[in-house]
Amino acid sequence: MAGRKRQKLVSRAASSLQACPICQRQVPLAAINIHLDTSCTGSAQALQACRPARASLSPAPAAQLPPAVASPSQISCKSQTRPSVTAQGHPIPPSTASAPVSHSSKSAAAVTHFVSDEQWDLSHREKTAVAGSPRSPLSELLSNPTCDKALLRAVCSAAAHSSLPGQSLFKDFISESEEAELLDLVDNQLPQWKNSNFNGAHRGKAWGVRMDLAKRTVLTPTVLMPPILLRIAKHMRCLPLLAKFHPNEANAIDYQRSCGNCLKPHVDDRQMSTEFIVNLSLAGACTMTFTRPGKAPRNFDVLLPRRSLQVTTKEARYTYTHSIDLRNFHDPRRVSITFRQSPLRS
Repeated sequence: MAGRKRQKLVSRAASSLQACPICQRQVPLAAINIHLDTSCTGSAQALQACRPARASLSPAPAAQLPPAVASPSQISCKSQTRPSVTAQGHPIPPSTASAPVSHSSKSAAAVTHFVSDEQWDLSHREKTAVAGSPRSPLSELLSNPTCDKALLRAVCSAAAHSSLPGQSLFKDFISESEEAELLDLVDNQLPQWKNSNFNGAHRGKAWGVRMDLAKRTVLTPTVLMPPILLRIAKHMRCLPLLAKFHPNEANAIDYQRSCGNCLKPHVDDRQMSTEFIVNLSLAGACTMTFTRPGKAPRNFDVLLPRRSLQVTTKEARYTYTHSIDLRNFHDPRRVSITFRQSPLRS
């Protein structure tokens, strides 16, 4: 009887083991966070050995970045709603808040668009053609369905940080008209902004599956992912790095420099979501600080320009904390939309 009980306990312990995402060592599920913070070894050497030489993207000086979408005088820290604004910060009349905004005098014929989901394809092409918003070279490349996969792999390689394993940055991932559409989504559509002090004071909202960190559950959504976010996610999967990334949740955070907002050092939950954490920067730029704690701490300051897409995985995701100090917001306002893939668990 005692032997059967022992066998049952051993079987239960074995089934709760999980491979460490850095060193692949089998670790009890309940102790994975402690292992990653303390006893995970050899990760840096292993990653460095398998990583090819990557070109470092030189960040643009903050002084050359475009102006913020809205000034502090236009935004109330306690307000839950605000008028829609263009990417340049000009208010859009309520009757035309959902209409596309022209940002360029280029002809519509010169604008190329990526292939979107069937229900969005035609309407998005028509709207953006009217807006005439110029696309970046990266957007043009991803818009081509016959683009050489080797070239896309080279893009991912060039976007990888030269010294911070697992961090990649894709500049101008979205166009100005797409940024205006996303800002209209967060500012003028449900759910409402809510004040929060989680990992620093800010306003936030979320779509998709509901994650409860205290109860360790991921439940079915009450607010579905809007079509524009699904379209952006499909755009991400054009990159070989994110080819298998299917986010089922997204959360937006509104940082306002005049309100003293910040992001405190933390690591995104290591168990509730899968390996990739992806976030878009809207309305303004910031410098994010990555810190590896321990006896030999390391710090990296990474400039996140407006309309850029950041991907964190491996050490940048699991080993380094990330934070944004108030002084490192380079514009009056920055909105971040973070995408995660979180399997349901009850």
